[in-house]
Formats: sequence, C-alpha cells, structure tokens
Amino acid sequence: MKMNVLLLALVIASSAPLVAWSADLGKPVTWQSSQAAKLNQTPDLARVAERLIVQYDLDGDTVQPTVSEAKFVDLDGDGILELVALVDYSGRLFFNNLAIITARAGSPVVTTYRSNGTNMQDLDQRIISKPGSPKKLLVVDRFIDRYEGSLPSPKEQRLLELYSGSLQDVSKQHRDYYFKRLDVLEKQAGNSAGGSAKSASTASSTSPTERDEKFVLRQELERTRMQTLGE
Repeated sequence: MKMNVLLLALVIASSAPLVAWSADLGKPVTWQSSQAAKLNQTPDLARVAERLIVQYDLDGDTVQPTVSEAKFVDLDGDGILELVALVDYSGRLFFNNLAIITARAGSPVVTTYRSNGTNMQDLDQRIISKPGSPKKLLVVDRFIDRYEGSLPSPKEQRLLELYSGSLQDVSKQHRDYYFKRLDVLEKQAGNSAGGSAKSASTASSTSPTERDEKFVLRQELERTRMQTLGE
C-alpha cells in the first residue's frame, strides 16, 4: 500500500511542472515577444502545445493531436508571440500539418495549414525572415503531384505569411527565395550554380517505378524554375 502511494505521489510530482506551465502560459494575447527565450524553455513544449491545441481549436478534441516540434515566435511583427507546431492527427506520427496558436481580435484561435501528405520536420529551418520586414515567413512542403506511398515523390516549397490571424500563401511575392532554392537544387544535380539545366520531361506516362531520386530532383528543379518566374 505504501509503495502504491509513493508511486502515485511520484507520478503527480512529475506531471505537476507540465500542468503548471500549461496554466501559467496565459492566453496567446499575453505572449510578449520579449518573453520568447523564456517561453521557448518551457519543459516538454511539444506536449504543452498539444494541450493548447485541444483547448483552443474548435475541433481540437475530435482527433487527439501529436506535436513533434513547437516554438514561440512573433510571426507578424506585432510584438505578440505565436506558438508554431508541427502536428500529426493520424496517429501515425506523420507530421503533415502546421498549427499556429495565435489571437484574433483578442481571442485565442488555432490556424492550421494542412499539406497534401508531406511529412515535415526541422521546424527552426521552416521559420525565415521576411526581407525588409520584422515579420517571419513559414516554409511548408507540398507534393507536386500526389503522395505515392513508399515511392519517392517530388515536392515543392510554399511560403506562408500570418495576416490577421490567418495564413496566406505569398510564394509568388518572393521569387528571390526560389532563386536561392534553385541554386541549391542545381548543385545537388551536379550543375553549375549559374548554368541552365535542360528541362526535365513531366510526361504523365512515367511509371511509378521510375520515380527514383534523380526523377524527383528533376521534377523539383523544374517546379522551382517555374516559381522563380512567379508561377
């Protein structure tokens, strides 16, 4: 009996900091950008983000979210932090959703970007500075065509901006980003940084078994070239 009481006490003690931090964070409208360093040291921030998504998302308790990474950052440059998280709703640890806990007209809301199947990771690298602005942009992935299961599938990158509590696709406004990405992809393909590679065929007759890494890279190169033109 004493052993059971001791184990129960240990469980309660170990969970107390998480519950306390969840409660002490306050509402999103109170998350000042000056507190970013402190808030990002929140113990087990991914689990805290899960609780907040359930709390503030109207459908949050319908399917239990699983968060792989979370970070406080001021996305729109208004001095108030948002909590950005990579989320799985499938139970398969496939993090193809990006959720942002923010405030709209003073009320907490969860804004979600749902990709078409791409598993996203490395959250820090997905938050970039908007040129000439204190705002941040979010880099998200989408399959160019469709998800092919275990077969390699080419992806494109899209740029999102938080505006009035909603995410907007601003990819066409940032061609410079895609020129830089094109340079990286060309180097991967063994091309010179400034050289113009021959356009790859995108014929729909390509069989799934031919979607190897070289095919994927060619498709991503072609798509990125189009994005440098604002498409």
